[in-house]
Amino acid sequence: MPRQVNGHFIHGPKTVFHGLNRCGLTNLSYLVKEEVQKLRTKDGLTETEIAVLFATLKNQYKVAIKSVLSTLSENAETLIKFCTSMHSNSAEWPAVIVLHKAHQSGSSNEVQLSGLYQAISRARVHCSVILFPEEGKSMKEDCPSTLGLLEQLTDAAHIVWH
Repeated sequence: MPRQVNGHFIHGPKTVFHGLNRCGLTNLSYLVKEEVQKLRTKDGLTETEIAVLFATLKNQYKVAIKSVLSTLSENAETLIKFCTSMHSNSAEWPAVIVLHKAHQSGSSNEVQLSGLYQAISRARVHCSVILFPEEGKSMKEDCPSTLGLLEQLTDAAHIVWH
């Protein structure tokens, strides 16, 4: 992994990777809410300057995240953007929160990295990534390639385990 240098990808603080050892609707919703509130209060961003992107997400998770985002928006006309990373090509926001399901063992890092890169590259300044395993699985036991990827990113990103 290349080291983060001035002018490389995101022109702001290091990307934060939140690793959830186990995925739950409550945990994921809570982290999204915390990240959005931090961006709104600490960094003074508005709803239109924040996007939450995902590659794949179960419908119940989509509904819960949309609900969280709507309660955090002051105006129904300017909701925080919530869409698949595939539908965000050429779009950019000052802040992006990426929801990324970790691949289980047997999946290549190349597949995982291309999807992550596409979503992360939508952020101009702030980026947070919430990595989570498939429901009923453990990140530490079932997703060794993701753990290896996070180890490679320790110099270039801030890693937080939940």
